[in-house]
Amino acid sequence: MAPPISPFTDIRARLSILAIVFLLIAALPLRAATGGSISGTLADSSGAAIPGAILSLVNISQRTSYQAVSDRRGLYSFPNLPVGHYELTISAKRFATQRKTNLTVDTDSALRVDAKLAIATQSEVLTVTSSTVGVQLRLLRHILARSYPAHR
Repeated sequence: MAPPISPFTDIRARLSILAIVFLLIAALPLRAATGGSISGTLADSSGAAIPGAILSLVNISQRTSYQAVSDRRGLYSFPNLPVGHYELTISAKRFATQRKTNLTVDTDSALRVDAKLAIATQSEVLTVTSSTVGVQLRLLRHILARSYPAHR
């Protein structure tokens, strides 16, 4: 005949299993939510995606900068950001630069910031070189020579 099983043996076995399960769960790396993310889509005025845009995100208080580039579908993402206030600058060839301000990332937040970029207006840049200075000096000498013939 088998020896009688004590009711305490059954309780001890259950407590041992419970303790092992607790230790295994405690040993797993638990990730606490410490920040959030910012993501979105970039498009032109017709709704077409803008790939290759450069996005610069700055944490205002920490002065930390993050960079991203939009993919072929115009999507971008800044994952795992610390809690804080941010400014986002979006630049793309042939489009006007756009700035988004007052973006607040809280614990475990996921901000969606979509943008429609306008086509940039054409601007002209005048570059002055040293040869231009020489022309200006000759012109100035010519004007002075006409105005003050005695000072030749």
